[in-house]
Amino acid sequence: MDIDVSEKSLPVFTALDSKVRIAIINLLSKSKMNVAQLSRALGLSSTIIIMHLNKLEAAHIIRTEKKGNQRISSLQIDTIDINFPQQLYVPYENYHVEIPVGQFSNFDVKPSCGLAGQKGFIGKVDNPRYFVDPQRYQAGMVWFAKGYIEYNIPNYLTPEQNLEMIELSAELSSEFPFSNNKWPSDITVSLDGHEIGTWTSPGDFSDVRGKYTPKWVYNDMNQYGNPKVIPDF
Repeated sequence: MDIDVSEKSLPVFTALDSKVRIAIINLLSKSKMNVAQLSRALGLSSTIIIMHLNKLEAAHIIRTEKKGNQRISSLQIDTIDINFPQQLYVPYENYHVEIPVGQFSNFDVKPSCGLAGQKGFIGKVDNPRYFVDPQRYQAGMVWFAKGYIEYNIPNYLTPEQNLEMIELSAELSSEFPFSNNKWPSDITVSLDGHEIGTWTSPGDFSDVRGKYTPKWVYNDMNQYGNPKVIPDF
């Protein structure tokens, strides 16, 4: 028998919530018995036994059959599987941190590369020296053809807390001078020196204007990326 944790399963839970009915189940697991036999075995009146049998039968745990004036009972099932509500993630206490894309702590990039904010380019494009420009913290887009950027993520856990899960998200795309909708590029993410995975971006997109792209950005420049959640790589 398969049941779940719902009101429709209450007859089963109710039927099992009795020492007498548990005893009846154990007796019937050995052989079929009539009311008189159960009454003698348990030292209870026939009326009480019939009341317990009715509850077990209503829960489809036993079945009964008539043989003349006798009511013969037998077990109808041998197992009960309880399916609990599935919970993909146990609710955890969590911390949410948004790190500006230009707030990287280390980098090594090769052209084509650059940074841009709401009002325009930050420094000169294709010149890695501008990756240390103080205005980089205002960047909403960072790009480079080869290399890496590193971020320091604040750790707000106390000594009594245990880390169970980390989820990272970012909007990512390929890098090609101006844009190229079909330009596969490998993007690898590492955390604390451990490589998590590599995702191949299909292109550097400019087929449609980005929803949040500043007005100053040319139509033939990158307009948007793919929202990615890590470790969904």
